[in-house]
Amino acid sequence: MEIGQRRRLRWLRLLARVAYLVVGALQCLLGVMFAVYLIFSLVTDFGEGPSSVAESLVALAIVVVLFGVGLLTLVSAMEDWEPPRDRWQGIRWSHVGLGGALISLASWGAVLALGQLR
Repeated sequence: MEIGQRRRLRWLRLLARVAYLVVGALQCLLGVMFAVYLIFSLVTDFGEGPSSVAESLVALAIVVVLFGVGLLTLVSAMEDWEPPRDRWQGIRWSHVGLGGALISLASWGAVLALGQLR
């Protein structure tokens, strides 16, 4: 491999790590913020009937799952990407970060699209 190609690969890895770090941190922050809001909403709206409680619990479960995705994305940015320790449960950390970032960005896009429909 040429020196120029190695340098380019290092820069691409650095950019990917920064992107995974930012996306993962924002997803975790949003997850905590929405979870606190939903828990408060669940406690204050408890007397409004079972449908309100069920909606809040489903939304809270979705937020917790998305928080986990953001946490995996954030951790993948900080883990070693060089062999032999570049894997988690048999999956490369770079692929874990890419999957988490794509899921996070898709969830943000869905929220924005739903916001435009209203």
